[in-house]
Amino acid sequence: MNTNQISFLSVGHLRDAVTILRNVKRISKEKKVSYHTLLEIINSVEISEKGANLILKYLQEIQILKITESSQYSNETEIYVEISNEIIEILDEERIVINREMLWNYIETTIPSWTRHLKYGIENTKKAIGNTNVKQIFRESGLFFEPDSKVDDQIMEWWGRASQFSRHLEDARNVKTGHQGELLTLNFEKQRTNQTPKHVSLQSAEYGYDILSIIDQNNKNELCIEVKTTMSGWNNGYIHISSNEASKCETLNEKYVFYLWNIRAEPFELKIIKGDIMSTYFPINQKNGIWENVRIPLKVFKDTQLISYEGE
Repeated sequence: MNTNQISFLSVGHLRDAVTILRNVKRISKEKKVSYHTLLEIINSVEISEKGANLILKYLQEIQILKITESSQYSNETEIYVEISNEIIEILDEERIVINREMLWNYIETTIPSWTRHLKYGIENTKKAIGNTNVKQIFRESGLFFEPDSKVDDQIMEWWGRASQFSRHLEDARNVKTGHQGELLTLNFEKQRTNQTPKHVSLQSAEYGYDILSIIDQNNKNELCIEVKTTMSGWNNGYIHISSNEASKCETLNEKYVFYLWNIRAEPFELKIIKGDIMSTYFPINQKNGIWENVRIPLKVFKDTQLISYEGE
């Protein structure tokens, strides 16, 4: 599904959508009705044909309604519309609660660009959302509130769920990006050395680096490569280095290098940073404190040679 084609309903249409779903539940004891009955319900709400089509299309796209065909009771095929269990369970609640869940379905199904800001809280989410109608839905659902406002448990649960979802998406995206950089490194090293490198990080994170290769075709000594990958470019991107990686870097010294990939560029771009250079950006443990992770901006390596790489 191309989620970019899904637009959030206006406030008025969202209100009509809730009314339609409530009428479906009131008329049918089951969670599905015939398509013909659904059209009668929509017509009873007295909305325009364009509005009705928009609502119906929207509810299908965010998976609140599912249209199926069945010929269980006769030779003729009947078209049924089924409502998701999650929405059925709350249709007797206040409209504001239903609106929150409709909004949640929209976020979970379409994953709009501002979803990644949900984990940073209300103010960051407000700034990230460009659509004024979506902002209004947040406000009318009680999700945009002032710091000193009294907040009920349902709103706290909603934001907790949203924050967790946002973090999960970021983690998954980072894993995918990192994996691409590691595959590029494996191919690059095989071409550079004419030998197949080992993807040791798949075996254990305890190695403290990702790829085990060799210095070059004439020098078979080990080269330990930690791979970092960005989609944000050299000026805006960051890399994160763990204390375990830093420790291995300092122990292995000249055997340890960092391969920094910018996979946003076409062709891909690579910068190779020696371990002793990268170690100058590591924090120093103070007294009883021990650092676990450091974030380093890629722009500090602006003078490093850039290697263009097409891939396989």
